[in-house]
Amino acid sequence: MASSRGAPPASLPHFRFRGSERPRDVLERLGGSGGLTTTTATALGKVTQSLAMAAAAAAAAVLPRGGLRRLLSASAASASPQHKKSSARLWEILTYTVALPGVAVCMLNCYLKGKHGHERPEFVPYAYLRIRSKPFPWGDGNHTFIHNPHSNPLPTGYEDEE
Repeated sequence: MASSRGAPPASLPHFRFRGSERPRDVLERLGGSGGLTTTTATALGKVTQSLAMAAAAAAAAVLPRGGLRRLLSASAASASPQHKKSSARLWEILTYTVALPGVAVCMLNCYLKGKHGHERPEFVPYAYLRIRSKPFPWGDGNHTFIHNPHSNPLPTGYEDEE
């Protein structure tokens, strides 16, 4: 059989493990048909087991020694009073030196951009835009719910150009 290393043989049937099912149980469930041998089932079991162990090791490296329950418990959240004071002071300084000036710069940018009038694009009646298969349930049925006559054209063009 000419299969590359690590690739399953072409005759291997598609199957999934059910719950805590062992590879031998899968072999029995499939009835030994389709080219799945005991050796293949054992190899699949070892691969599955090694993947599970690798996932557990990765989780253990990320979580603290006590596990996820310790990480989320109330005792883990308690810190020394000195740490709480220094942390609160740090966030207070960051608020006044980074966040508020950032908001002020954004407001200034919006104000300066808003002073300049913008030209709206020329209306081109593309067939795939502004399709009205049925009227809207409000108004005359041709205007969107939040309609701006200056920037939102109707299917026939801008309202103030007519």
